[in-house]
Amino acid sequence: MTRSDVRRLLQQHQHELNRHDVAALAALYAEDAVLESPMFHTLSGRTAIAASFEQLFALFPDYAITMRDPLFICEGDRAAEFSTVT
Repeated sequence: MTRSDVRRLLQQHQHELNRHDVAALAALYAEDAVLESPMFHTLSGRTAIAASFEQLFALFPDYAITMRDPLFICEGDRAAEFSTVT
């Protein structure tokens, strides 16, 4: 993926997070994806990742994310973004 591809993917991820669309979020991850989360620790697989989003939105029904500064890191097959969650 190019840096532009990663930017578009992160923007789509943010959009789906703000819509609380678990199915669309899960579709952004590979079936064998591994997600490192400070809240949910290490998650393996699309099903586990989708379940973590279900839990997140149940705990925080007004969850919203804003990426004011388009700062992100991408290296190889890994990416990280810096955003604000309310």
